[in-house]
Amino acid sequence: MNMTLYLTMDCNLACTYCYQSDNESSSEDAFCKGKTITKETARSAVDLSVKKGDDRTGICFFGGEPLLCKDVLYDLMEYCEEIAKTGHKFSFKLVTNGLLLDENFMRFANENKIMVALSHDGLMQDDCRLTKDKKGTFDTLSPKIDLLLKYQPDSVALVTVDPSCAEKLSESVKYLFNKGFKNVAITPRYAEICPWDDDSFSVLSDEFEKLSEIYVEKTLSGDDFTLATFDVKIRDYITGGKRVGKGCRLGEKQVCIMPDGKIYPCQQFIEDEYFMGDVYSGIIKEKLDYIKEIRKPTPVVCDDCGLKERCRYSCACLNKQCTGNIGEISPFQCSFERLQISCADKAAEILYKKGNTKFLKKQYGEFYNLIEI
Repeated sequence: MNMTLYLTMDCNLACTYCYQSDNESSSEDAFCKGKTITKETARSAVDLSVKKGDDRTGICFFGGEPLLCKDVLYDLMEYCEEIAKTGHKFSFKLVTNGLLLDENFMRFANENKIMVALSHDGLMQDDCRLTKDKKGTFDTLSPKIDLLLKYQPDSVALVTVDPSCAEKLSESVKYLFNKGFKNVAITPRYAEICPWDDDSFSVLSDEFEKLSEIYVEKTLSGDDFTLATFDVKIRDYITGGKRVGKGCRLGEKQVCIMPDGKIYPCQQFIEDEYFMGDVYSGIIKEKLDYIKEIRKPTPVVCDDCGLKERCRYSCACLNKQCTGNIGEISPFQCSFERLQISCADKAAEILYKKGNTKFLKKQYGEFYNLIEI
């Protein structure tokens, strides 16, 4: 069982694009604002996974800012350590804004094999990722990045690009790579209220063209790196879309557990309609069956699209966030998927034609020797 475990909905930042803070359709109670998970509820979430009969549990610690709840986190890790002695396997991830990272926690994370991902927008950081009193966080986080990469050099930088500062995207990615990150993932600001228009999307397109050039340059230089927005699309081409072919498995692949112990299929579905149970009583089968029934893996508009096997059109969570409808992809999302694929293919074609060994081994892996022949 894989779970996104919300330790708290509180946060020490006030990011301008945070979907949790501007989601007017969600009630205070539904999002548990101001609430923090108890040690007992966190342990019950783990117990639920064990009782399901699975031999492994994957936990992503999330929020809010999960490091506001270090006491709960430390207690749960100790609890999982005891359960692991019975043969049950665990994997752990944590997504943080980085402000509370310190030597003690990073040592703890490494000792307990917690993979830490940092939400950081590079040179766009001070445009959107602000403190409660509207101050920037770029300077504060610079030494935190050094600390994180000292302990976990393969950590991922999670970049969110807002239309208000999209012109800084490529330089922001350069900054993060130069800072020492080997892995960068980019997500545009999604949501129905997000103000992407023709002008801002044109800027985003120009920035992705520059990212394509950066991808080629870093590969030709022999750098070990991952730029997820390109690597995923290239790999989908090579595998014929097998990575995305299974479509969205809403409520099956992973569940979302809120601080009050209630279970939902995903963070975009914290509503009464999608309530699936709680960590004490378990998942309600009828609720899971209902979610399976309403899930629409293929929007009608996508049926005849030649890029379907490389697109996230079937992500129910993303569709709901952008259009309010599980089975409807937004025009922006469609355009963005096409943009990613086009720029990724441009970079891949250059590197493939050059016969670049670094690129071929990275993308084709064990099949690289066959390509050489």
